[in-house]
Amino acid sequence: MRKILTSFVIGTALSASGLAFAADMPLKARAPVAPPPTWTGFYIGINGGGAWGKTETSLSAVNGPIGFYNPANIPGVNQAGSISFNNSSGIFGGQIGYLQQTGQVVLGIEAAFDWQKLKGSASVTQPYFANPQLLSISESVSSNWLLTFLGRVGLDMGSWYPYLTGGLAVSDLTYNFTYADPVFAPGCVGCAASLSQTRWGPAVGGGVEWKWDSHWSLRGEYLFVQFQDVTGGSSLTQPFAVPGETAGASALFTHNAKVKESIARGFLSYRF
Repeated sequence: MRKILTSFVIGTALSASGLAFAADMPLKARAPVAPPPTWTGFYIGINGGGAWGKTETSLSAVNGPIGFYNPANIPGVNQAGSISFNNSSGIFGGQIGYLQQTGQVVLGIEAAFDWQKLKGSASVTQPYFANPQLLSISESVSSNWLLTFLGRVGLDMGSWYPYLTGGLAVSDLTYNFTYADPVFAPGCVGCAASLSQTRWGPAVGGGVEWKWDSHWSLRGEYLFVQFQDVTGGSSLTQPFAVPGETAGASALFTHNAKVKESIARGFLSYRF
């Protein structure tokens, strides 16, 4: 019995001394909790892709002081100059922007500049309505650059960010017009016109972005843009008399070109 009591007293003393020693030891600090991943931050990057669309033109011709046209032929001339044709181009450029995440919602703004070589053209050859002779009209549209200012809104889905986008697109648009009539206007002055104008329009679309770490991301995006119309006037003058035309006979043209563009781009971005 004495041995049992002695063992109990010694064990209790050792336990108490161990607890006291443990109480004197400094507590180990908890490991800091990593902040949740976020899309918030400024970013820059490069992008590339393609553009395609359609140009719709309209022409309005009227006679000058000395009329060039038989009035019955004017509707046919307007018809020949009012056509549509496709445009296409590759594009390449860069972007800079900022994203802000609040809860699961991610908002963003972005400016991007792209070089492009958008081109499209068409030609029409047909007889006048009141004469058997042929007239030919050729029209084309081209553009060398594209600037977009867009806002984005979407949802955080971990590594994925699907979004809708909209804003403004700006481009230089050049419209070219050529008129040919070897019978009534063999030496015509002003039978070619070129209108180069900077035009803007609304841009709407959507995309999805994927980030593989805290800095780098890839995304694909589609935009539809309808630019302001390219408009202007030109004149045709036959300087010398030919059978059926008086020297100095002229006509005035009013041109209008409506350019629509679809844009598909892929983006590589670095977030700071």
